[in-house]
Amino acid sequence: MCVDARIVEIITYFVAAACTLGIYTILYRENRLFRLFEHIFIGVAAGYGLAITITEVLDPRWFKPMITENATIISTCESVRGWEGVSIDRHVKRVGRASIRWETDKEKMIRYTTPPPNWTDARYVKLWVHSEKQTDGSVTMRVGTKHKAGKPTAWFEKSFKIDFVGWRQLTLYLKDFWSKGESDRREVKGVYVVEFVADDALAESGVVLHIDELRYCIGRKWYWIFALVGGMLYYTIFMPRFAWMSRFIIGIFMGLQAGYTFKAFVLTFYPQIAKSLRPIYVPGNISMTLNNIIFIITLLCVLVYFFFTIEHKRPTIRTTARLGRLLLMITFGLIFGNTIMARFSLFIKRLDFLITQFPWLK
Repeated sequence: MCVDARIVEIITYFVAAACTLGIYTILYRENRLFRLFEHIFIGVAAGYGLAITITEVLDPRWFKPMITENATIISTCESVRGWEGVSIDRHVKRVGRASIRWETDKEKMIRYTTPPPNWTDARYVKLWVHSEKQTDGSVTMRVGTKHKAGKPTAWFEKSFKIDFVGWRQLTLYLKDFWSKGESDRREVKGVYVVEFVADDALAESGVVLHIDELRYCIGRKWYWIFALVGGMLYYTIFMPRFAWMSRFIIGIFMGLQAGYTFKAFVLTFYPQIAKSLRPIYVPGNISMTLNNIIFIITLLCVLVYFFFTIEHKRPTIRTTARLGRLLLMITFGLIFGNTIMARFSLFIKRLDFLITQFPWLK
């Protein structure tokens, strides 16, 4: 059964209009219609919040990291785009529609020049390799990175033997790679090229290799299961016998929040304090000079108004404090006016919806 899109649009409009007008009835007085829509909105918001928590937080950031490898595709190997020294083979393949064909006797080194640049938290690299015959040679995988300005290019290298026939999935742990240049093995960033180099024995054998689905993996974060234990401690507050256990997790998070708040306070207010130290006179810039003078006067007057160590009895202190209070009132008035403008903007948008989106006026 197919429902006409026009009918759905009309129903959607009237439901939205009823909700808008139902909420606005509070402007007249408290009534049951407003209470009905208020409860509807609260219920919808709670359900939406729960759905977002599951789909955007718990599933991708907690559940999937525990049970999956958290893999990121470096190359699907279904196209030569980004590759140098290879061709596509649609007959010999392991995953997808094709694989990369590498003739080691003709090209001793192949390159992939468009890998994902950020490999942070990656633990190992996985790839499928196919060999048509067993050899005594080996391949060296090289990952080239560019770090901060001024630092040379760093390389991570790892060799693996081609002593098998057919397809084999190889797992190369980054901790086993040896590095050249200034690099940080814990945080591989700025990756710009991935190379595969055949040694002399492999090149002389003339073997043809196929590479398929090259990816790096973070790995299963099984330790996230302990987050469930910590979360369950919150619910012990509903059991009088075990309520004391909830204090541990609450105390831990209160401590973490206190530290985070202090850090946020420093990062937020320290730049403001630093910018308060302005020169009174700016050579060649009269407008900036006047702006700085007004700023400094305002700052000092407001500080005097909140300075209670000295009683505000002296005329100089009293006058300065009153001026500071006046400037504060002006500032609060501007903030209040901005808030009112924002509320009217929302109101105008709802009126625009009710009038311009009316089905028979569009």
